[in-house]
Amino acid sequence: MIDFDLEIQKVHPINLKEIELNQYRIDDDAKKAIILYNAAIGYIKKGNSDLAINDLKKALSYNKDFTEAIKLMGLCYVIMKEYRKEEKTFKKLNKYVIYNELVNEYMQSLGIKKSMPVNITIAEASKNISNN
Repeated sequence: MIDFDLEIQKVHPINLKEIELNQYRIDDDAKKAIILYNAAIGYIKKGNSDLAINDLKKALSYNKDFTEAIKLMGLCYVIMKEYRKEEKTFKKLNKYVIYNELVNEYMQSLGIKKSMPVNITIAEASKNISNN
Protein backbone atom coordinates (compact mmCIF):
# COMPACT_ATOMS: atom_id res chain seq x y z
CA MET A 1 0.00 0.00 0.00
CA ILE A 2 1.27 3.44 -0.91
CA ASP A 3 1.92 5.98 1.83
CA PHE A 4 0.63 9.18 0.23
CA ASP A 5 2.25 11.39 2.86
CA LEU A 6 5.61 9.89 1.90
CA GLU A 7 4.81 10.40 -1.79
CA ILE A 8 4.34 14.10 -1.12
CA GLN A 9 7.52 14.30 0.96
CA LYS A 10 9.44 12.89 -2.02
CA VAL A 11 8.32 15.78 -4.26
CA HIS A 12 10.99 18.43 -4.77
CA PRO A 13 11.04 21.74 -6.62
CA ILE A 14 12.38 21.78 -10.16
CA ASN A 15 15.66 23.68 -10.53
CA LEU A 16 14.87 25.98 -13.43
CA LYS A 17 18.39 27.43 -13.62
CA GLU A 18 19.90 23.97 -13.96
CA ILE A 19 17.54 23.15 -16.79
CA GLU A 20 18.38 26.41 -18.53
CA LEU A 21 22.09 25.61 -18.29
CA ASN A 22 21.52 22.27 -20.02
CA GLN A 23 19.31 23.69 -22.81
CA TYR A 24 19.48 26.69 -25.07
CA ARG A 25 16.09 28.12 -24.26
CA ILE A 26 13.03 27.10 -22.31
CA ASP A 27 9.64 28.19 -23.56
CA ASP A 28 8.17 31.03 -21.46
CA ASP A 29 5.01 29.04 -20.76
CA ALA A 30 7.10 26.12 -19.49
CA LYS A 31 9.02 28.50 -17.21
CA LYS A 32 5.78 29.91 -15.79
CA ALA A 33 4.45 26.40 -15.23
CA ILE A 34 7.61 25.35 -13.36
CA ILE A 35 7.56 28.49 -11.20
CA LEU A 36 3.93 27.83 -10.25
CA TYR A 37 4.68 24.14 -9.59
CA ASN A 38 7.52 25.12 -7.25
CA ALA A 39 5.24 27.61 -5.47
CA ALA A 40 2.65 24.85 -5.04
CA ILE A 41 5.26 22.68 -3.33
CA GLY A 42 5.93 25.53 -0.91
CA TYR A 43 2.22 25.81 -0.11
CA ILE A 44 1.97 22.06 0.48
CA LYS A 45 4.89 22.16 2.92
CA LYS A 46 3.07 24.94 4.77
CA GLY A 47 -0.09 22.82 4.88
CA ASN A 48 -2.12 24.88 2.44
CA SER A 49 -3.33 22.44 -0.20
CA ASP A 50 -6.00 24.83 -1.53
CA LEU A 51 -3.41 27.39 -2.65
CA ALA A 52 -1.26 24.57 -4.02
CA ILE A 53 -4.17 23.33 -6.13
CA ASN A 54 -4.76 26.86 -7.48
CA ASP A 55 -1.12 27.19 -8.54
CA LEU A 56 -1.10 23.72 -10.07
CA LYS A 57 -4.19 24.54 -12.12
CA LYS A 58 -2.47 27.69 -13.35
CA ALA A 59 0.69 25.70 -14.14
CA LEU A 60 -1.37 23.27 -16.19
CA SER A 61 -2.99 26.15 -18.06
CA TYR A 62 0.51 27.02 -19.31
CA ASN A 63 1.53 23.41 -19.96
CA LYS A 64 -1.29 20.84 -20.04
CA ASP A 65 1.21 17.97 -20.38
CA PHE A 66 3.15 18.85 -17.22
CA THR A 67 2.82 15.38 -15.71
CA GLU A 68 4.55 16.19 -12.42
CA ALA A 69 1.98 18.94 -11.81
CA ILE A 70 -0.87 16.55 -12.61
CA LYS A 71 0.57 13.98 -10.22
CA LEU A 72 1.06 16.54 -7.44
CA MET A 73 -2.49 17.83 -7.89
CA GLY A 74 -3.81 14.29 -7.47
CA LEU A 75 -1.75 13.88 -4.30
CA CYS A 76 -3.13 17.18 -2.97
CA TYR A 77 -6.66 15.90 -3.52
CA VAL A 78 -5.76 12.75 -1.58
CA ILE A 79 -4.55 14.89 1.35
CA MET A 80 -7.77 16.87 1.19
CA LYS A 81 -9.80 13.63 1.01
CA GLU A 82 -11.44 14.81 -2.20
CA TYR A 83 -11.41 11.35 -3.72
CA ARG A 84 -13.57 12.09 -6.78
CA LYS A 85 -11.25 14.87 -7.87
CA GLU A 86 -8.21 12.74 -7.08
CA GLU A 87 -9.54 9.89 -9.17
CA LYS A 88 -10.31 12.20 -12.09
CA THR A 89 -6.82 13.73 -11.86
CA PHE A 90 -5.04 10.38 -11.74
CA LYS A 91 -7.06 9.21 -14.74
CA LYS A 92 -5.63 12.19 -16.66
CA LEU A 93 -2.15 11.10 -15.59
CA ASN A 94 -2.89 7.54 -16.70
CA LYS A 95 -2.97 8.60 -20.36
CA TYR A 96 0.82 8.96 -20.16
CA VAL A 97 2.12 5.40 -20.54
CA ILE A 98 5.09 5.86 -18.20
CA TYR A 99 2.66 6.58 -15.36
CA ASN A 100 0.27 3.65 -15.90
CA GLU A 101 1.79 1.40 -13.25
CA LEU A 102 2.06 4.20 -10.68
CA VAL A 103 -1.53 5.30 -11.27
CA ASN A 104 -2.73 1.72 -10.87
CA GLU A 105 -0.86 1.48 -7.54
CA TYR A 106 -2.34 4.81 -6.43
CA MET A 107 -5.87 3.76 -7.35
CA GLN A 108 -5.51 0.40 -5.63
CA SER A 109 -4.15 2.02 -2.47
CA LEU A 110 -6.91 4.61 -2.50
CA GLY A 111 -9.52 1.89 -2.78
CA ILE A 112 -8.07 0.29 0.34
CA LYS A 113 -7.67 3.65 2.10
CA LYS A 114 -11.29 4.66 1.48
CA SER A 115 -12.56 1.38 2.91
CA MET A 116 -10.57 1.65 6.16
CA PRO A 117 -11.46 3.37 9.42
CA VAL A 118 -10.22 6.97 9.52
CA ASN A 119 -7.75 6.57 12.40
CA ILE A 120 -5.94 3.45 11.20
CA THR A 121 -2.17 3.70 10.65
CA ILE A 122 -0.27 2.49 7.59
CA ALA A 123 1.34 -0.29 9.68
CA GLU A 124 -2.07 -1.49 10.86
CA ALA A 125 -3.43 -1.34 7.33
CA SER A 126 -0.50 -3.37 5.99
CA LYS A 127 -1.00 -5.94 8.73
CA ASN A 128 -4.72 -6.20 7.92
CA ILE A 129 -4.00 -6.64 4.23
CA SER A 130 -1.38 -9.35 4.81
CA ASN A 131 -3.74 -11.21 7.13
CA ASN A 132 -6.44 -11.24 4.47
